[in-house]
Amino acid sequence: MEGRLIQKIYWGDTANGGNYLYGSVIDHFDKQVQFENLRFASGKPIKRWHSRTNYQGDRQSPNLPLLRPGYRYRIEHNYSVEPEGRAYIELQYFNRQGEVVGLDILKNGEQEFVYPADAFTYNMALVSAGCQRVYFSDIALYVLDEIDTHYQSRKARGYYSQNRYPQDLEFVTGLIRNTREEEGV
Repeated sequence: MEGRLIQKIYWGDTANGGNYLYGSVIDHFDKQVQFENLRFASGKPIKRWHSRTNYQGDRQSPNLPLLRPGYRYRIEHNYSVEPEGRAYIELQYFNRQGEVVGLDILKNGEQEFVYPADAFTYNMALVSAGCQRVYFSDIALYVLDEIDTHYQSRKARGYYSQNRYPQDLEFVTGLIRNTREEEGV
């Protein structure tokens, strides 16, 4: 089934706290990453991405796009693991109070999910199921439902006409006129 690409999600920065670092070797090659940990426990998240962060506390921006409640989405992953099939994607959904309202586990290479109606934010994690190495390029996120788009016109709304300037602005009318002449408006 086709969909519209929303965003490609890359590994990102290693220093942002979303990686499992203990005993791990993480090598970055352009936008690809090789993760290796020969003693990695099953069920532990290898990498986490967030749709909401506390910039003031963490100094990092969200890595995931905002999703619309009730819409269908598809994830296609572009990574391989050794041994094969030993990792999965976990999506955890939260309401406005930070309470978990849903959980999806995507074990196939391409799988669909519906963003819950009461969800406000979500986290995505690449979780180990006994893997030792991950060769990661990206995860592509597609929307499957038709999205209502509203575009704003690029045409300027217009300026105040000379007789409609507020009285408080009479003293800057000359400055506005000079600025327009310099800009060629």
